[in-house]
Amino acid sequence: SSGPWRTANPKPVITAGLGIMLSEEHNGLQIVVIEKGSPADKSADISRGDVVVAVDRVRVAGKSSEEVLDMMQGAPNSTVSITVKSSGPGQVERMVELRRGTAKDSAWITKSGASA
Repeated sequence: SSGPWRTANPKPVITAGLGIMLSEEHNGLQIVVIEKGSPADKSADISRGDVVVAVDRVRVAGKSSEEVLDMMQGAPNSTVSITVKSSGPGQVERMVELRRGTAKDSAWITKSGASA
């Protein structure tokens, strides 16, 4: 039975990421690790060494890697668009649509501030 002293405890919101680790480099936030089998790994359009330019069309210049990884996370199986460019001068930006992992994919959920 529920009384006024009982409160409903909602389940914690589980966020899923893309299976990447970022590093703050001189040219921006660079993808340094892509987890094997992760959503990022399954995409042919995103590679280690790419620089993240925007998340869901929001430019990330000046943001920390933690802020950007937070932007990349969301509900399991939801989609997010990441704009990346290859490192090096004169590279063209490209937008990549990725589907986030599922809640059971713990490798794709941020455990430290370093991966999403």
